[in-house]
Amino acid sequence: MNLEMLVKPNFFSNLPKITGILFLVLIVILLVFSTPGSTIFEMAKTQSLPTAKGMTFWIRYGILGDSFIFLTEIVIAACLFQLFRHFPSPLPAIVSFSRLGMATIQGVNLFLPLISLYLMTNAPLIEKLGDDRIRDWLDVLKQGHAYGVYLSQIFLGLSLLALGYLVVVSGVMPSLFGYLLYLASFGYFFDTFRKIFVLDNKIISAITAVLLIGSSIGEIAFAIRLIIKGIEQI
Repeated sequence: MNLEMLVKPNFFSNLPKITGILFLVLIVILLVFSTPGSTIFEMAKTQSLPTAKGMTFWIRYGILGDSFIFLTEIVIAACLFQLFRHFPSPLPAIVSFSRLGMATIQGVNLFLPLISLYLMTNAPLIEKLGDDRIRDWLDVLKQGHAYGVYLSQIFLGLSLLALGYLVVVSGVMPSLFGYLLYLASFGYFFDTFRKIFVLDNKIISAITAVLLIGSSIGEIAFAIRLIIKGIEQI
């Protein structure tokens, strides 16, 4: 029997639900695991160097969380492409490739907390360079990690923008969900560019907070819709 006949009826009929569940799993991972860059820097400021083994466990825990995130993003990108592959437009490829670009940056970005972990636990190097110099390097690596996150958000914003447009024009689900994805996209773009152009004041911070909350609502609503109703055939 053809392998495609075995797989397609069972797997692809449930693909919308699987994709929605992966979106929610991603959110849970973000909530459960801490951000390695921030965690390492805060520990470096308060703990003596080299860092104790008990503390390095939590740093590795955060790095593991980021690993789960970018691996899940790769699977989501593939699922989204499969869902919209019949749409006669380059948009499904933009949705997926942008998300893959984000996952690539997230994977490369893991090198920075790993290097930080090495600096914090290498006693001979700490003795040679001194605590202050190591902490300076940790600060640089922390900032580099943060900017990597902001760069990845540009790719995520593009992916959500294209996905929102697909939802609106294809009719696979009510247009409301597409507009919510537009909101999510704008939230990520705004958060990134406010950092690039150093737009920090109370009003901008408040707008950013509202938009990022809107981003979460948009993605969660889209995920729940996929799980409950799926999508209409294109």
